[in-house]
Amino acid sequence: MICRVCNQSMIQKEVVKKCRDDYFKIDLYPQQLKVKDISIYECPECTHLQSECSIQEGYYKGYLVYSGAKQYYGECRVKALKIKKLRGYANSNKSVIEIGCGVGDALKFASQYFEECIGVEPATELCEIAVQNGYRVINGYFNSSIKLEQEVSAFMSFQVFEHLDALDTVMKYAYEVLEEGGVGLINVPNGQRIFEEGLYHQIISEHINYFTPFSLSRLAQKHGFRIIEIENDINTVELNIYIKKAKPSIQLNQVRNRQEKMLYEKLKEKKKIIIWGAGAKASIYGMLLPSEFYNDERDIHLVDSDSEKIGRYVSGIPLKIQAVSKELIISSDIVVIFASAYNKAIIGCLRKELEYKGEILYFDKNVIKIES
Repeated sequence: MICRVCNQSMIQKEVVKKCRDDYFKIDLYPQQLKVKDISIYECPECTHLQSECSIQEGYYKGYLVYSGAKQYYGECRVKALKIKKLRGYANSNKSVIEIGCGVGDALKFASQYFEECIGVEPATELCEIAVQNGYRVINGYFNSSIKLEQEVSAFMSFQVFEHLDALDTVMKYAYEVLEEGGVGLINVPNGQRIFEEGLYHQIISEHINYFTPFSLSRLAQKHGFRIIEIENDINTVELNIYIKKAKPSIQLNQVRNRQEKMLYEKLKEKKKIIIWGAGAKASIYGMLLPSEFYNDERDIHLVDSDSEKIGRYVSGIPLKIQAVSKELIISSDIVVIFASAYNKAIIGCLRKELEYKGEILYFDKNVIKIES
């Protein structure tokens, strides 16, 4: 048995007895439950778990599944919250595509956050219902054969990847159709918890993959995605991974050099300068200015709101730390915030409490910004 995630040889873990061997149905008459014994294999490399089963061609023909999900732990509300989080990570709200959309329940929620919502669904009957409900749905498997003609802002998938044999094919196409900086959400049962907690009822023939947090992350990274966040949903025994088609890495020295140049250019004509923040970042930001900058005729003050720092020095800056005072602040030409984690709070204090009307320079991620 070869691992679907990392292609390494797997070791048989257990043969689970009397597992459900059919998709779940609610019928008008009593039905005999089909069961089978299922061998589970574990990958020593990426910890992925998978069964010996496979989804046969035509399995989803006539696939009409009743789900109690609408009353199951507020599943609809929870799904909507996940989609809202996905939109928060996306660069734009242009479009989202759902892999395995069923009858379109998630597309309904997605329409609140994305302008265009597209579903892909291999089960013809489910696809027809989704179309009747007004959703744009492609009937087929999610791969290059669907020939999507546009890049999308995001993709999402709920309780689908545990059914997939061709994981690499799906992930490769998901990466291809995303715009640069586009994001994805994959929701699956938590295979690690299933085996740690003895949840034998979760082993069914149509679930051929049992992801662990590590194997799900490994699958995403294998195909070029960056991990934004991975969640362990305690109540539903599920994993949610948010991933990103990341832009190329920024050269850190280029950022430093750019900030060094801008900081000097902005401050070289200023006579009275207040630096706010004597924390760990101040030592690094302080080195962006040449040492002679602190020794010329400029009037420079280093202030901090932490009373325990007053009268001391922070490494790399030859200025004694002073308390924040209105008199000192309002007479300055510019305030430079080195405590970048508190930009919003400090700017609010400067403008409202200290009534400072001058320029404020601050570091926002990898750029320097000026508020006049």
